[in-house]
Amino acid sequence: MQGQLASAQVSVEINHNQANARAEAARGEAAYVETTAKAEATRVEVMGRAEAARIESVGRAEAVKVQAVGAAEASRTEAVGLAEAKAAEALGLARAEGFEAQKQALGEMATALVAVANAIAEGKITVVPEVLVTGGGGSVDGLAATLMRNLVHGGSLVGARNGGGGASGAVVGDGPAVPPAPPAPPALN
Repeated sequence: MQGQLASAQVSVEINHNQANARAEAARGEAAYVETTAKAEATRVEVMGRAEAARIESVGRAEAVKVQAVGAAEASRTEAVGLAEAKAAEALGLARAEGFEAQKQALGEMATALVAVANAIAEGKITVVPEVLVTGGGGSVDGLAATLMRNLVHGGSLVGARNGGGGASGAVVGDGPAVPPAPPAPPALN
């Protein structure tokens, strides 16, 4: 019996030791899983922060690029506008100097006639009326009289057009209708 008792005692100790060994193995496995999970969580967090920083950097770079392109476009537009304005100013000054020199060389009346001829040549003045009613004098006399009357009164010949009413007068520029010139008196023979 003693042998059986000793054998049972040893068997209990063996089972106890095996149970302790399994518990220790389970604790070791749990510690390993916990450590691995924490490491994985840390890795994911670090990768997320890195990706967020990359996206933020790309966004800032894109914003700087858009701002630089916008500033360059604005600068280009301003430069083109200033260049066009200076060109228009230079052209205007050159024309003014040319008219002044022409006036000094030819006189005011001849310069005015040259301006009328240029305006007619450029198509800014309609010379041939849509409806022409004549009587007594020639049609050229009435047209010349109307143009000269407008020049004497300081009107503009630019955009002159027939008033559409025949003898009712010509519309010159955006101003009021100018009545037609009276017919020339008959020639005395």
